[in-house]
Amino acid sequence: MGFRYQKAQFAVNNSAWTPISVAYRISSWAIKSSSSTAFYIRTNQTDSTTQDTVAGSNQEVCSADQLVFAANEVLFYVQSTAANDTLILSYLLA
Repeated sequence: MGFRYQKAQFAVNNSAWTPISVAYRISSWAIKSSSSTAFYIRTNQTDSTTQDTVAGSNQEVCSADQLVFAANEVLFYVQSTAANDTLILSYLLA
């Protein structure tokens, strides 16, 4: 596989919650918009109390020493505030 630091792109829109996952065990992640468009992030796609808004110029990050996300585990759900956008996920393999 090569490097432990990886990137992936996800196409998102403003009409559906897109689940974000990767096929590997990872220890941390960061996500940002490829444009200046803000996006919503939720840990539960049906529960609005888990929602936050990430400004287009910012990124959301999760990292911890003992934290490992399982391969194919849904990390969170995202939705664009505009019609369409591409989000960039950076992550470290565990």
